[in-house]
Amino acid sequence: MTKKENNNETRNYYINIHYTVGEGNDHIVIDETVPVTEAVHQAFKRPLWREKKAKERKSRCQIGKGNGKTKRCTGDCAQCSYFRSGSDLSLDALEESGDQRAFYATDLAEAAAYNELLHELFCILEELDPDSRLICEAIMQGQPDKDTAAQLGRASTTFAYQKKKLLKELRERLKDFR
Repeated sequence: MTKKENNNETRNYYINIHYTVGEGNDHIVIDETVPVTEAVHQAFKRPLWREKKAKERKSRCQIGKGNGKTKRCTGDCAQCSYFRSGSDLSLDALEESGDQRAFYATDLAEAAAYNELLHELFCILEELDPDSRLICEAIMQGQPDKDTAAQLGRASTTFAYQKKKLLKELRERLKDFR
């Protein structure tokens, strides 16, 4: 069979479906192979292919093919003699690990505005008196107002007034960033 004849043949696509019918001890496990169109097959497999390719890209070494070219290693990095120590520097890796430091901006202008807001906020916090700074820190840590008032040696009503006044001042100074 020539290449041209092989390309003209129609190809059949299948998806394996695994599911359970029933509950508890009275259940049946069913494995089915379902014929599908090429578009459905690709839509089903695309996330799997993407994950496989991402794992290959994360490989830390490349192996020579012997013809002057290299290919990415698909083996276990812990067992590989070419393994390089270090960490993956990736926002996706931070997100997967649950690290909240990953900042997601939809565009560069949004990131610049966010950076400018943070800079202004830090400048304002530097200018605050120690009591106002302590109030801001207590708010950021989620500390109850009653505990912060006791820490400052003030009545709850006096503390509530001071907190309200401080937040109003912060809103006024940061109003241009909304």
